[in-house]
Amino acid sequence: GLYCSETIHSHSFNAHANRVGNFAGIALVIFSAVMSNSDEDSQLWEREWIFYVGVAAPCLLGLIIANILTTGMELLKPERVTVSIECCYQNVGIAASVALTMFEGDELAQAMGVPFYYGLVEAVILGIYCNIAWKANWTKAPSNINIFKAIGTSYEVVTAEKAEENAHDKHTSSDGEEGGALIAKPPEPDDEFHYVRQDTVSVVSPPPAPPVSTSTITTTTGGGKHDVEDSDDHNNNNNNHDIDGLPIPPPPPPNASYSPSKANADLRRAARLDRPTKEPSFMEAPGVIPPTPRSMRAKKAGALASPGASTTAGKQEPLLGEF
Repeated sequence: GLYCSETIHSHSFNAHANRVGNFAGIALVIFSAVMSNSDEDSQLWEREWIFYVGVAAPCLLGLIIANILTTGMELLKPERVTVSIECCYQNVGIAASVALTMFEGDELAQAMGVPFYYGLVEAVILGIYCNIAWKANWTKAPSNINIFKAIGTSYEVVTAEKAEENAHDKHTSSDGEEGGALIAKPPEPDDEFHYVRQDTVSVVSPPPAPPVSTSTITTTTGGGKHDVEDSDDHNNNNNNHDIDGLPIPPPPPPNASYSPSKANADLRRAARLDRPTKEPSFMEAPGVIPPTPRSMRAKKAGALASPGASTTAGKQEPLLGEF
């Protein structure tokens, strides 16, 4: 059996071997019953009560203790049933073989009664236990099928076949199979071109401006008084340019569709309105005294009177009124 299970990997062979094992077990029970009752003086039902209690006690006590231990170890329910059956179920064929080898005559009949009676006890007790576990869904066999189908079908083999079929389907359906291992396929790139039309984009209107506080400040510039309105709008006029010096277009009205063409027009309009004035000439630069016609005529006359004189000789100090 060990050699076949190691060399033959076939679920069909496992199912047929299971049926042959069941037939051999039934034949062994029949053989033990015949041999234990072969002598008229050693009938099974003519033993003392200690024989029946002593032979049946290991089966019943082993079943109870095995369930307590497996439950405390938190094993799966099918595993609990398996451990409990293995602790109680003993191969009576070994005991029968030993009795046939070691005893003869009347002693042989008495010795053969032990495996035969124990076989009957374990068949009854384990039969009841397995039926309860099957109905309580503690086994791999479904609880709603026929009892003969549950006994005749090895659901451990069926479960292994389904697991292998599922694994095979996963391997065949995957394009990234390499060496029997599944390789996760990377996500395919999105080839769809996503675009947004600029002319349909709605610009969110800015928040309302804070209330404008106006006040009049009197300044003196060039000997005259001017009234300058101090307001937030006046202060914001200097902030209408970004870092590059370009004018920032005014914000669109609330809840309006703002198109690129309209934005370009607003930029051009703002550029015309905020165009800088003409740069001052050197004559208007601060710290430079502009020449007057009188000083220029005097300088020219001095240069004509003494052409060989130094340049400092022809200079004249400007009058106070020329400032």
